[in-house]
Amino acid sequence: FLVDGPDGYTTAFAAQAFANAGFIVLQIEDNRRAMTIDEREGPLYAEGFHAGIEKLISEGLADPAKVGLICFSRTGWHTLHFLKEYPDMLAAVTMADAGLIGYVADMLSVNSSKDFKMQFPKVVGGIKNPEEWLAKSPMYKLSGIETPVRLEANDPGSAVATWEMYWLLRSANRPVDFIYFPKGNHILFSPANRLGSQGGNVDWFRFWLQGLEDPDPKKAEQNKRWRDLRRQHEADLKAKH
Repeated sequence: FLVDGPDGYTTAFAAQAFANAGFIVLQIEDNRRAMTIDEREGPLYAEGFHAGIEKLISEGLADPAKVGLICFSRTGWHTLHFLKEYPDMLAAVTMADAGLIGYVADMLSVNSSKDFKMQFPKVVGGIKNPEEWLAKSPMYKLSGIETPVRLEANDPGSAVATWEMYWLLRSANRPVDFIYFPKGNHILFSPANRLGSQGGNVDWFRFWLQGLEDPDPKKAEQNKRWRDLRRQHEADLKAKH
């Protein structure tokens, strides 16, 4: 069992801390056969996430109304597909320094190697112009989701790419929070940044899945911000149903 996350990643993942707080934690490793580097990849991974969640629910280990998901890096793209296909399955989600593969990220070559930059159009499905980005990327089809979303960016370049999704959700009046680590790294290693990301995610999911707040006075502003998001979220759900 890994204290943090798969492959020892320390950005956002906090498996042991979540277990200590009463969560059951499913850690999912990459299935290399699903990493097809074309339009099949996102849906294949999304189905894998769905199968894992359904397995825990069917065995009585997970409450279907209290399921959360943390994605990091490339799995951000897979989570976009998951949210698109299963918009009501997650009670909260974190997308940490995630490969959102939107139009802005592609145009600016944000936070990506040359190899990954070349993969952008392929995984979306053969993009040739801006109109196809809007038509094919699942990011632009999430304005109606109700899942509270925590976005994390770990450097200035990543922040620009992540801001696009934040703006899309915020402008649609969705519950979304944006956390920025200006001196971070893709895989966070400084104690302060790890505490902000890993500890912040424990707080985020305890708030949305357990209804709990950290009473630390230093987190008063965070708690107020999230309570405002929750009031907005509850009002939207009431209006919707």
